[in-house]
Amino acid sequence: MRETFPNLEVAAIGESGLIGEIQRPTWCFVESIRPRILAHDLCKVVRQSANIKMWVTLVIEDQSKEARCKALKAGADDYLPGPLTPRALVERLREYNRTQAEDLLETIGDYTINRQSRNIRWQGRAIDLTPSEFELLSMLLANRNRLLSLPKIIQLLGKSEGSVREQTTHAWIGRLRRSLVKQGVEAPIRTVWAMGYIFDLLDE
Repeated sequence: MRETFPNLEVAAIGESGLIGEIQRPTWCFVESIRPRILAHDLCKVVRQSANIKMWVTLVIEDQSKEARCKALKAGADDYLPGPLTPRALVERLREYNRTQAEDLLETIGDYTINRQSRNIRWQGRAIDLTPSEFELLSMLLANRNRLLSLPKIIQLLGKSEGSVREQTTHAWIGRLRRSLVKQGVEAPIRTVWAMGYIFDLLDE
């Protein structure tokens, strides 16, 4: 399993909680240790003893609605049909990896945003962007075909309105436009006089 997931970190769980220190966000699979202790009780122990952010999957053999509700009430984030086998564990981890990869990639028209590597491609070709240009273009793509006032642009970029002058926002837009045009990338950022900007992307 470590060959498939080289960053996998394993820790044991006892009746008193986690055995050993875990220093980073963790996904914990909890299964009953019969006949001594049930998974629901172990789940509560894990929640009480963990000192880091942790996702807990409770392994349950009873698939009834009542059992699923009990699992969530015990503190689990989700549940997995038992028994837990190496194959079932690997399949769940692979499913998670696929989901994460899909979430990190977003295609909008001819643009593809990769949030993990923080780059944007246009018609399959990488665009050379500074970190601030990446944030601005990502925001414009997410709010395409909407009129955005200067205060709204500042807000969507996660900045406080008082800390950024409107002239600065105009300069950001201008630099992004010039950068895209220089690279031969379509740059449909339309200025609406005295109101703001629209990123026109009608043929999605």
